Parts: sequence; C-alpha cells; structure tokens
Amino acid sequence: MNKQKLGTVSVDSGTLMIVDPCYVLRRDVKFDGKKEYQKVIDAEEESVCAWSHLGELALGFGGFGGDGVFPVYGYYDDKGILVKVEIVF
Repeated sequence: MNKQKLGTVSVDSGTLMIVDPCYVLRRDVKFDGKKEYQKVIDAEEESVCAWSHLGELALGFGGFGGDGVFPVYGYYDDKGILVKVEIVF
C-alpha cells in the first residue's frame, strides 16, 4: 500500500466525528448549534470511547488525549483506490 498525507484535522472539543457531510446540516431543519453540541457532550459522557450519533449515520469518539491538530494519512492500493484512513493522535 502507498501511504500519503491527506492533511490535518483540528480538535477543540476533545472529540471527533466520522460522518457523510450530507447528514450534518440539512437544509430543511433549523440548526441549533448549542443544542446539537450538547448532544455530542452528553453522548461522550455515556461512553468510554465511541458512540453512535444521528442514529447510525455518524460515529463520534474521544479518549485520544484531547485537543490539538492531528495528521491524517490515506493508504492506497495498487489501483490508486483509498482503502484506509489513519488519524495519528
């Protein structure tokens, strides 16, 4: 596999989410940032490391040491298809 740096991810809440962007801000629903952020905080308190958010549409996780800027790497197969993503905390 070929490893390439994709970029970095900044963390200010001590948590990250993996989600399809189309599920984050729906145009037909009013977004209340404080209310939605509180859902993330509440979910984190109920779990040691990972939790489901937005049903099963997103995966949130914490427990990796807190805030910072972390490198993200992609691993590509021989055909150039992205097969793995790694965040180094």
